[in-house]
Amino acid sequence: MIDWWSVSRHAVWITGAAIVVASWSFKRTLVSGYSFAGTAMFCVGMASVSRWWEAVLWLALPLVLRWKTRN
Repeated sequence: MIDWWSVSRHAVWITGAAIVVASWSFKRTLVSGYSFAGTAMFCVGMASVSRWWEAVLWLALPLVLRWKTRN
């Protein structure tokens, strides 16, 4: 039996990773917003399939990255 909930959670981080790789390949300033969105999507997807303490670290990563790019 296919566990569709698990498939959908893994699809989130795979899609986020694809967005990050696509934005790296373009290397344009127009795509920089997509790069952060892809990174955030990747981290949220990884948090959804991790243990609770790993999920906390995965969710903290995009916040730290956003804070560092703002300053």
